[in-house]
Parts: sequence; C-alpha cells; structure tokens
Amino acid sequence: MLLQVEHVSKSFDQKTIIKDINLHVAQGEIVSLLGISGSGKTTLFNIIAGLSQPDSGSVLLQDRSILNQPGQVSYMLQKDLLMPYRTVANNVILPLLITGIKKKHALIKAAPLFAEFGLSGYEDKYPADLSGGMRQRAALLRTYLFDKPLALLDEPFSALDAITKRALHTWYLDIMAKIHLSTLLITHDIDEALVLSNRIYVLANTPSVISDEIAIPKALHDASEFELSNEFLQLKRRIIADLHI
Repeated sequence: MLLQVEHVSKSFDQKTIIKDINLHVAQGEIVSLLGISGSGKTTLFNIIAGLSQPDSGSVLLQDRSILNQPGQVSYMLQKDLLMPYRTVANNVILPLLITGIKKKHALIKAAPLFAEFGLSGYEDKYPADLSGGMRQRAALLRTYLFDKPLALLDEPFSALDAITKRALHTWYLDIMAKIHLSTLLITHDIDEALVLSNRIYVLANTPSVISDEIAIPKALHDASEFELSNEFLQLKRRIIADLHI
C-alpha cells in the first residue's frame, strides 16, 4: 500500500471529531473520502499532510511514518490559490523553483505538460484571464509538479457550476489515466465520488468514523452512461443510507 492510515483519532476542545479512522490508498488509485460538511474530512487531511498531530494512530507513506512531517505529499486546497501577479506558467512551476531548479529549466520541464493539461496557449496568461475550470487545471498541474507519491485534493471541483464540473470530471479521469497520480480526494458530492473513484470511504456519525468502504468495479466505470445505470443508483442509495440523509 502507498498510504496507510491506522486507528487515527483527533479531538478539539475535548470534543472528538474523528475516531479510529483506518483507510489506505494503493499505488495509482483514486480514493474518495466522502462526508457531509463538518464531518472531519479536512481534519484528517491535515493529519495526513503532517500539518496536525493526531491524538492517537499512525500515518504511513510507503511504510514510513509521516506524522508531523509536512511536505511528504502534495496538497491541493479547495481554492486554486494561483498568484494573480504571476503568469500561468510562473504559477505552475513554483514547486520546481522551491526545490532549487532554475526558472529557465523549470519552464522547460513544465512546457510539455501544458498541452497534456489542456493549458496550451495559456502559459503567458494571468489567472484573471482563465475560467474557473482552467484555473483548476492549472492548480492540478502545479500539484502534479510537486512530484510527491500521493496527492491530497480537498474538494477541488466544488466551486464550479454543474456543467463545468461535469466536463472537468471527464477531463480529470482522462488525465489521471495518463499520469497515474495516486490520489485521496475529499468531496461531499455523492455523484462526484462515484464517477471519479476506484474506492470510496464514507465518513459519518458523531464523532465521525468510517461507516462504509465501497469499491467501484472498473467495468462499471467503463460502461457507457454509468451515471444513469441501476448500479449507480444502488450505490448512491447505499451511500445516502450510510450518511443518514
């Protein structure tokens, strides 16, 4: 396993937020952590990212503890956080510059990826010139260039309208099939989790626990009109029951 989270619990002000969380991500998987707002998803992400200390439990990346060790995974927040005064190219190469690569070489290294991420021709544009979907593509490219074995994506598509989100989901699955970026994704959108994920962990109850783990067979993902199928609706009903909504 690439990532192993074992028996992780966390409290704030003597109130337990997440309790005895166990999950894993295998190499190349897209795994969703699905729960309602306030269920502790971001709390768990911050622990995995080394930004917060759990009360108990362990987090292993490639069989090595990464507790309290920021910088071991890539972390894309809900907002794209593109710097408005930097061009798209200069925004996405920031991870390379941080590692000490010279700007000229960073731009050369990143250049072939702009077409791959649907950003060809936008290298010299500024974030204000981009649509919401294009900004998220740029943010994902920047995350990819951190070159970490695991990416944490915190509701990356939640700010988009339904039509743009649907188009970006299709693009995302296509690009992930090419780059094989192992990903743990936060979402509170059931349809999104079902469409994007190899597996889904449902976070529910108070304090939050993993109430279900759902594997999405590849054959279902590959089927035409998966979202309109009876299998999709059955999985959605199962998740709704897990969430008690």
